[in-house]
Amino acid sequence: FKRTDIVTMSAMIDKLLSPLVRMQRRSIGKALTAYGLRVDDLLDPTFDKYVKEALELLPEKEYVLRQRRLMRALDLEVKHEKLPEELQKIQDPFKPYLSPIVEKLKNQEYERVNYQ
Repeated sequence: FKRTDIVTMSAMIDKLLSPLVRMQRRSIGKALTAYGLRVDDLLDPTFDKYVKEALELLPEKEYVLRQRRLMRALDLEVKHEKLPEELQKIQDPFKPYLSPIVEKLKNQEYERVNYQ
């Protein structure tokens, strides 16, 4: 294969998959919104040392909000309920608060290992 063929094939694959990616993102957003969660709330500190460290660096207010979202979601799930529609409308499940810190920590670790 020539490089131009690979680039063309990659563009075609992206074009074919983008509707599926949008549908999946919409589906995930809807599921998270139903419980008032954000994508970053699903990051588990027991399986990722960077998430654990990022949670320690998170401002206390944001940490408390995360804990409240998780407890509310658990409560709603146990009761087989969803967040009221008016609250679902104001949710932004893809607004990051933890992942930027995780990425920064990973980059710092990469630099430490590779440049020192």
